Amino acid sequence: MTTMRFAKALSAAALLALAGLPAAAQGPAAPDDLAALKTQLLQLRVNPYPPPRERAAQILVAVVRRMDVSVIDKATIDEIAGLLEDNSDAVRGRMAIALGNIGEPAKHTVPALEKAFARAKDYVAAAQNSPQPAIGYRNFGLGTSADSICFALAKLEASVPPGCVEGRYEPSPPATPPTAN
Repeated sequence: MTTMRFAKALSAAALLALAGLPAAAQGPAAPDDLAALKTQLLQLRVNPYPPPRERAAQILVAVVRRMDVSVIDKATIDEIAGLLEDNSDAVRGRMAIALGNIGEPAKHTVPALEKAFARAKDYVAAAQNSPQPAIGYRNFGLGTSADSICFALAKLEASVPPGCVEGRYEPSPPATPPTAN
């Protein structure tokens, strides 16, 4: 019985000691970052509710920003690109940002980004022409997926579509009907 308590205390002390070490002293974090990235992709696949999915997409971008992108395999990049067809504009936007931050390894996703940009332009046009703005339009100043796709295409050094200005989408103003005088 005493041996068991000693083993538990020793285990707890070892965990506390490891928790106190700085991240750099613990060794390379690439496998952990890749696992975290895949965990967020799993959340995006299985969770049907928008707020947690959008949060998972946001976390995925943060993981990509801090990790060594050379460890991300093509299948994972393709899975991220597949989410450019998601129903949530916020998820589509975050995936575009992730692809832009991955850089050169994600260059083959440019056609998917261009296709998603057409959908994003339609989303922006519908929001502009609606008398009641869509929830999430311009995402509290963070922009739409069109903005994110412009950013990603610029980062991937692809040709940017008309309307993309310095990593943001500047749609032409909605047509105003002529006034009758």
